[in-house]
Amino acid sequence: MKVYLEVGSFLKRFTSEQTNLEINISGDKTAAEVVLSAGVPEEEIGFITVNGQKVDSDYVLKENDIIRVYPIIVGG
Repeated sequence: MKVYLEVGSFLKRFTSEQTNLEINISGDKTAAEVVLSAGVPEEEIGFITVNGQKVDSDYVLKENDIIRVYPIIVGG
């Protein structure tokens, strides 16, 4: 099954500079599992959306879902 992962410019350093990835998965995978498998470290994940809706990390993906991962925002 295909899903799509989008990362912003801050996180692309973990995905070989790619901001849009097409990922083939088999079986039930969660949004967090796919994000982590793409190389984004857990401590860098602020939150995840699927198809434009904020989801828990244990959201189980469906065919053609679009995952977007947002970094933790640090202020100063």
